[in-house]
Amino acid sequence: MNKLLIISLLFVFIISCEKNIVYESKQYTANMTNNVYTNDIDVRSRKFDAIGLIKKSSFTMYPDIKIEDLISSFNTVEWEDFIAEDDYMRYVDIIGTIDTNKYIFQFKILDHYNWELYAFEMNNKAYTTDRASYRLYSLYTNHIVETNTATN
Repeated sequence: MNKLLIISLLFVFIISCEKNIVYESKQYTANMTNNVYTNDIDVRSRKFDAIGLIKKSSFTMYPDIKIEDLISSFNTVEWEDFIAEDDYMRYVDIIGTIDTNKYIFQFKILDHYNWELYAFEMNNKAYTTDRASYRLYSLYTNHIVETNTATN
């Protein structure tokens, strides 16, 4: 009976750890100090700098690297900032290319300091957002290795 209980508890623990890993990269907080003046601006207002919020933020998995640094490996980068007509929420898209690959990362602005990675596409195919931060980080580290190799 004790073995069955231990195995059951171990199984539940493993499952709960997997869920934490899967959902860890979905919610984020900006690396910004609280500014009293920005709290007066509605995040849906054009006065709110949603693109700046995303650029200065980082993923929870890589808190020391800002998103604007992570996307430095892209050959081209286009930023889009819009309010969706269906839910009236603010979104920011990063559309980037590396060689022939096209990446789209969509961020949903939750408030002045928080957002979630809402969608991720690669070459017009949608993927889950669970691994998007890892994908960006791997592109970033490959770019650093290539840059260091080229300069040496």
